[in-house]
Amino acid sequence: MNSSHLKTNKSSVNQNLIAFALILVFTMLVQLLRGFESLDEMWIYDRCRAIVDGMVPYRDFPMVQMPLFFCVLSIPVFFSRTFFSFRIGLGLVTALLYFSTYRMLEKKSNFYSALPVAFVFTIFNPLTTYNTFLVLFVTYVYRINLKLFENEKRLRLLLIASGIFSACTVLARQTTGTLFMLTEFIFLCVALRKKSSISKVLFFILGLLIPFVPFLIFLLATSSFTGFWDNCLFGLVSFGSGNSAFYMDSIAYLVVVALGIVSDILLYRKAKDINILMHIIFGLLIVTVSFPIFDSMHIYMAAFWFAVPLVQLFYAKFNEMISKTTSILIIGIISVAICIFAIKPLPGLSFTDKHSELKLVPLDAGIIDFYDELHAKKAQYESKGYNVVVLTSNRVILSIVEGEVRFPEDLFLVGNFGTKTPADYVNEYIETPNTIIAIPSDYNEENWQNPKDIYEIIKDRCELIEVSGGYEYYIARK
Repeated sequence: MNSSHLKTNKSSVNQNLIAFALILVFTMLVQLLRGFESLDEMWIYDRCRAIVDGMVPYRDFPMVQMPLFFCVLSIPVFFSRTFFSFRIGLGLVTALLYFSTYRMLEKKSNFYSALPVAFVFTIFNPLTTYNTFLVLFVTYVYRINLKLFENEKRLRLLLIASGIFSACTVLARQTTGTLFMLTEFIFLCVALRKKSSISKVLFFILGLLIPFVPFLIFLLATSSFTGFWDNCLFGLVSFGSGNSAFYMDSIAYLVVVALGIVSDILLYRKAKDINILMHIIFGLLIVTVSFPIFDSMHIYMAAFWFAVPLVQLFYAKFNEMISKTTSILIIGIISVAICIFAIKPLPGLSFTDKHSELKLVPLDAGIIDFYDELHAKKAQYESKGYNVVVLTSNRVILSIVEGEVRFPEDLFLVGNFGTKTPADYVNEYIETPNTIIAIPSDYNEENWQNPKDIYEIIKDRCELIEVSGGYEYYIARK
């Protein structure tokens, strides 16, 4: 190996380290300075707290999502039960995804073209969820496929790694993950057959078993096997569990997806490269993440995946026109923009020492005051021997303020009950002695994720005893 090759490898390693460090810093900046406002983020945190408290998903609380993302994110919460530490975990997952995507971009262009694009992802990232985890594993599998036949000695190891990460996509999101796993299996069978190595697909299956077997053992050992199928399969197709929606903010990302698909097709027509076709297919699978809720948070996953061919075409056409100095200037401008974007909301927010789980988190003081008042009113009834059930999809905020986990109320939202309906839970509360139900006066308009017909059931079967702070308090009629 000559000295110039060594220098090239060293330079590449240094650039990768610099890229990861910068991506991590900017991702953390955006993540940690985000306002306390996303219910999706709170619901994820709440389930992580539950796991830390020893509660078992599917057995102790309903969850229609797969468990891997929540189990991983519960690790920082285990060490520090705060929303801040939880966000550090989110930031790390996001940074890993952006760095993996940067590596894909860098292979198609160069360091100075790929890095600013990865920075732009940071600005537009709406929220890190289990879908982020899914796409992270998809990028790993895609990059493994690119290296699959470079070294025959490493083929078996790469097939096992592909199996592990493909299984992880299923454990991140059951629908898209299963489609992806089957697609990867078919791709490998075709590729290995051409190399007269079809029997080696068994190493991919071995890789699948490495995550799947422990997960099966976990379900059986914790008596959550039945609950898992009830929530993650039957619950998804049961009557009343659908939560479909379309938001106009997804249109801009759809344009990026469309342009990316066109770019991939143009690149494929020119090169006839199977890897480009694989990129299109994997991207179309990522689009399914957007179903049934079609909004910017979901379609964003596909948009940044299809940014890769856009960057590749841009680089091929304009690379010679953009100097290294100009590229560095662009990186600097985007870096400043990220800092401005991250700190812009802070003047309207504040920090609190009153609630231990919310330390170092930018807050809207008015929202916290509202839930402090709700907690005080709830405590008044509880001091008189009543059990108070608060029914709203926003209930998780009260749970965080109180520093406790309470299911299923914390996840009282459409599509999160398995085969059991929201009305089933409400009727149980009504029939439980000494139970007061608190529900927002504007329940039907407050949040589209509030289960339907609940307000009407309560008014029909219960007696109104008080209206206070925007909430109505009911007790079962005698």
